[in-house]
Amino acid sequence: MNQPIKKYLLKKSLHHKWSLNSKPNQKTYSFIISIPSYAEHNYIRKTLNSISNQNNLLLKKTLIIIVINNKINDENKILNSNLKTIELIKLFKNLNIHYVDAFSYNNALPTKQAGVGLARKIGFDIGLKFSNENTIFCSLDADTIISEKYLLEIKKFYNNKNTTSAVINFKHIRSSSSILNKSIKLYEEFIKTTSLHLKKANSPYYYHSIGSTITCTAHAYASVGGMSKRKATEDFYFLESLAKYKKVKTINEILVYPSSRISNRVYLGTGFRMEQSSKGYDLKELFFKKQSFLILSKWLKLGKKSMNVKIDTLLLKANIINENLPNFLNEQKIKRIWDGLQKSSPSNKHFEKQFHRWFDALKTIKLLKYFSN
Repeated sequence: MNQPIKKYLLKKSLHHKWSLNSKPNQKTYSFIISIPSYAEHNYIRKTLNSISNQNNLLLKKTLIIIVINNKINDENKILNSNLKTIELIKLFKNLNIHYVDAFSYNNALPTKQAGVGLARKIGFDIGLKFSNENTIFCSLDADTIISEKYLLEIKKFYNNKNTTSAVINFKHIRSSSSILNKSIKLYEEFIKTTSLHLKKANSPYYYHSIGSTITCTAHAYASVGGMSKRKATEDFYFLESLAKYKKVKTINEILVYPSSRISNRVYLGTGFRMEQSSKGYDLKELFFKKQSFLILSKWLKLGKKSMNVKIDTLLLKANIINENLPNFLNEQKIKRIWDGLQKSSPSNKHFEKQFHRWFDALKTIKLLKYFSN
């Protein structure tokens, strides 16, 4: 077994606490699809149908893990929906499909940690036992539909691009409500234009952060310490970890169709934004100003080439970019880390990598917000 995978299974994996309902018939798979399912019996059939339509040869090498979950003492309607999900799963006999009981009394998720991040992590941690280093992990949601070319195109991309992780282009499922469609179109535009402007600014964190579009190798998953347990933004932080490891690439063909339904389960994401919009929030407020991307671009160009520049000189140069940039950088505690960043870098190339590890995805978004307000 691959060393990072072996180490992860020994020290960090949750596969000891939760397990599959039955043993898979293969030792290793080419694909592991992990799907968190929280009261999703009304939606998951369409998701599983779309998986059934994949290339048959690849489907035989694919393990699908449904993590059926809820909190301890969740209301009965959640539990009943989860029981119905099990009955639906049984109908898909053509798939290598197994479920994890993370909902019954002894197996339910702990209240403080319960959420999509922990559920995703459980699925992949268990899937790691049935992986080799090149197994491709695919993160989906229980209300997401995939193209019939999904597995085929991912396989091609990973074979041709020497890839360790990639996000897939997407288009939200359109709603029967014209008002909701207008909102989803605007939200989608925000995600994609932000990604495009970040790419133009030469940020390594330009990919979009949507949980149902994430893929990576099992080796990369183990190497970055696995999925974040966060109740929300787990996709953001997991992708940030992958990007610090190696570049996160983008599969440009639209292969994933996430739901556009309104939801209040988490405080961010599509469902949350659709609920906000339905209550009168103008989604145009989400867009970052063009000036903020220009400042980011100039700062990244300056910062990554400043291996031999002292902090006071760096801040003077930052002031030329924008008079408020030094203040922002001081808020990010740049003076505390700059000397160490320089001393620990044996070359310009190494310094540039360490710079981007410090000025990461979170700091990037903070800068965009700072100069958009």
